[in-house]
Amino acid sequence: MRSGSMHAKHLIALVPALFLALTGCAHWKAPDTPAAREGQRVLEQLRAVNSGLEAVKGLGQAALTTGTGRQRVRVAWAAQATGQLRMELLAVSGHPLATLATDGEYLYLRDNAGDRFLKCRAPRANLKALVQVPLRVPDLIDLLMGRIPLPKAEHSVLMDNPRQSGYILERHRWWGTKVQQIHLAADGLTVRRVVFFDADGHTTHWATLSGHKDQGGYTFPGQLAVAAPTGARMEIRMERLWPGARLNGEAFQLSD
Repeated sequence: MRSGSMHAKHLIALVPALFLALTGCAHWKAPDTPAAREGQRVLEQLRAVNSGLEAVKGLGQAALTTGTGRQRVRVAWAAQATGQLRMELLAVSGHPLATLATDGEYLYLRDNAGDRFLKCRAPRANLKALVQVPLRVPDLIDLLMGRIPLPKAEHSVLMDNPRQSGYILERHRWWGTKVQQIHLAADGLTVRRVVFFDADGHTTHWATLSGHKDQGGYTFPGQLAVAAPTGARMEIRMERLWPGARLNGEAFQLSD
């Protein structure tokens, strides 16, 4: 019964796209309202943040909360704007516990604790296998580079945050389903929280950012946490950053 219900939900999610194709509504236009115009203005400002940054290296502390408990580790990362990432989870001794890497074409995962090595074609893969949070790897790269991941959406509106000072930039598909919410501080630019939704408008995961700081002419969060409704969570405290670092392409590939 449950599989039939899930199948029905996916069919319902496809109806708007099918309607779009059959009726020629590809020329649909976003509503021209003050909230929509403000939303577009803020969206363009967010796109400009750290837009000139090509690469960054970082070192910090991480805390992982999964179904098996909570673990604190050291973490080191290197990221490039062209879609490459290497992230090392390290024991206190400095010994690597796990390594995640992508060269933009393949995703690699080496789990030293579980003696596993994975390699697959997954340029849009997520972190579920590593930390049980479905954050896409390209979105993690954006967050580590001080940028906000911006999945495709047809229109955005800016509204007051009803729970605290600041604003919420809400982004929608053309038929109204939410794609993303970006919670902003009172300055209208500092991002506190980013919430992601699936095709049915249900929350899949979110990222929380705090302690923003300027370094090398770029802005980064001092602390980053990504979490899922299941309770799984990864927190990163960025202690040292090297924006503009020169990186070797071979660092983003792993071998068994």
